[in-house]
Amino acid sequence: MKIETLTVHAGHSLTPNENEPIVPSITLSTIFERGEDGSYKHGHVYTR
Repeated sequence: MKIETLTVHAGHSLTPNENEPIVPSITLSTIFERGEDGSYKHGHVYTR
């Protein structure tokens, strides 16, 4: 490992636990907006 990596992680020890995730899970979701009459609106809207 590079010295920068070792420096950042100095003093931190990882205790392995087989029931604990290493990386947080991702939650994916989709929402479809409809008009008052139940029809889908036209065009695209992107948001995060």
